[in-house]
Amino acid sequence: MQDINGVKAVLKNSNGETQTIEARYLVGCDGASSPTRHLLNFHFEGSTYPRLFYVADVDMEFQGDEATFYAALGENSFVLIVPMQGKKHWRLIGNLPEYDEQVDPEVTYDKVENKVKQLVQRPLEITNVRWFSSYKVHTRRAEKFSIGRCFLAGDAAHIHTPAGGQGMNTGIQDAYNLAWKIGFVLSGYAKDSLLESYDEERLANAKRLLETTDQFFEVAAGNQWYLQFFRENILPGLASLITQFGAAKEFIFPMVSQIGLNYRNSSLSRNQDTHDFQVKAGDRMPYFLINGANVYDLLRAPKFHLLVFSDGEHGYQGLKPEPEKEYSDLLDFNVIPLYPRIVEIFGTNRPFKVLLRPDNYIGFISKLN
Repeated sequence: MQDINGVKAVLKNSNGETQTIEARYLVGCDGASSPTRHLLNFHFEGSTYPRLFYVADVDMEFQGDEATFYAALGENSFVLIVPMQGKKHWRLIGNLPEYDEQVDPEVTYDKVENKVKQLVQRPLEITNVRWFSSYKVHTRRAEKFSIGRCFLAGDAAHIHTPAGGQGMNTGIQDAYNLAWKIGFVLSGYAKDSLLESYDEERLANAKRLLETTDQFFEVAAGNQWYLQFFRENILPGLASLITQFGAAKEFIFPMVSQIGLNYRNSSLSRNQDTHDFQVKAGDRMPYFLINGANVYDLLRAPKFHLLVFSDGEHGYQGLKPEPEKEYSDLLDFNVIPLYPRIVEIFGTNRPFKVLLRPDNYIGFISKLN
């Protein structure tokens, strides 16, 4: 139960013993069958696909670039082969349509390996299985992600097919989006109303994600004759051609990793002189190098980041002591030269400032007078 002051939860362990916990907020990160979601009486909208999927991390001898992912498509099945950190380390994601009608199928890894070899049709040898899991997949999302002082995140809030490979990244983004906001409210730096932006930002993303993963699944494993024709006769050549272009890879990576997500329509995003910038408030901070170092090396602290991009004609470094002294727990300050790559990314060679949220999304962007 909850009231204006906090939330009370009664927990029961396996021995039947109960414990009462009181807190300011409750976050349900308790998976697809979320008891928290059920207790909050949230509808879990969507559909259930009677199809079985698998995921496995393997060590594999495979004739492929270890920096590129591969997709192999059959008549009604597919496998995605995704490179992981470490030599010859791959993740396999696919479906097993032959088990779709079974209620509780017992699937052994050798069945998966045979399916992968059948689809890939190129030399490969799986030398070690690090872990393997099979599961039925649903496509659903909660009608909302919060009510009062209670919130949902990750699979408790939304589940979808693994075809897009985006589930983990999305859950992590849910958690961080909410965590920094709760942290600032608990520290007294923000009002409770800040937490309303969690539902606003993350629910919209969940809607888009379910639509795209459903579409991907239909193309990859749909039974319609025209999709089968497309998979067998058009898609292999098209995919091979697309992955040869750097621009295509630059598009695919932000989509799968979810860093291409933006909050431009969020109530927390503010633009000034919008037409002067290619990057907008609500976008994730773009990646670039500063003297050979990753810009994100400056952005690791869980606080706001004020970045001033300077043309070298003004001594903006003199501004640094004041905000860092008065707001050191909230904000850090950095002056960055307007390198050519930065000019190219942001679309301006004039000095400007950016205020980044703790999750490294741009809250405010403006020219410097």
